[in-house]
Amino acid sequence: MSTRLRANSLYNRPFAQHYSTCSHHVCATISDYNCFCTKENHMLRAVIFKLCFTLFLSAGLHTSLLAQTRPDFTGVWQLASPPMTSAQGYPELDLTPEGQRQVDIYRNLVDPVGDSPTLWCVTHGMPEMMMGGGNYPLEVIHKPDQVTLINEWQSETRRVFLGDRIESPDAIFPSRQGYSIGHWQGDVLVVETAHLQEMVDSRFPHSAETTITERFSLTQDADGTPRLAADTVMHDPLWHESPLSYRLEWTPLPLGWMQPYECMEERWLERLEVLSGNTGVQD
Repeated sequence: MSTRLRANSLYNRPFAQHYSTCSHHVCATISDYNCFCTKENHMLRAVIFKLCFTLFLSAGLHTSLLAQTRPDFTGVWQLASPPMTSAQGYPELDLTPEGQRQVDIYRNLVDPVGDSPTLWCVTHGMPEMMMGGGNYPLEVIHKPDQVTLINEWQSETRRVFLGDRIESPDAIFPSRQGYSIGHWQGDVLVVETAHLQEMVDSRFPHSAETTITERFSLTQDADGTPRLAADTVMHDPLWHESPLSYRLEWTPLPLGWMQPYECMEERWLERLEVLSGNTGVQD
């Protein structure tokens, strides 16, 4: 058997067996090939092991320090910038002819009777749920692999997935909130949202081809008050003539927690009143 084969066969053994064999074998001469093991080899292996172990610890320490320097957005926040949406009127948008056509059809249908999705407990969806309509606060729950954002209005929720939580979007159904994934650029969390369904009933109507990019950052005011910001760009190649860019800002809600909001319960109570009147059943 050649020296190379002997060496390979020895290194293929479990490390404990290999080390035990070498430690009990006296490598008296260079011609002794029964153990590919000399004092120099022991020293070299020790140096390599220490180097690898040091690099492993350094990589873990770097990851830990990096995680510690990233901001934590956890908290209950109230909008500090002007609200971009309300129940009165529509914002001015630069729509394409096709976008304007779709919007006109919808608004000619619902405006004469004063109807709207909110009257039927339909969630705002993106991007409107982030815009502070009704001054409802926003709760953020920040974990390393997911950021959850909950609007007090109907507890409308969206989830931003990070790292290993990110899945292929091919299995994602379009929704009003879309599918959001995030990555870090320094201390800025960049969130990209796609797989939005067509929403002509939004105050910011958009097609299903819309993408939204948010850059979340955390700063402090002069008095030390935390300030959460999201620089946002909404791009719709079908319904918008140009991207919509804006900045939203929040500061901590003094109350520190959100009220429960169940829209459908109110409608159910109204329905019970109607049924009670129709049947003559009284309290």
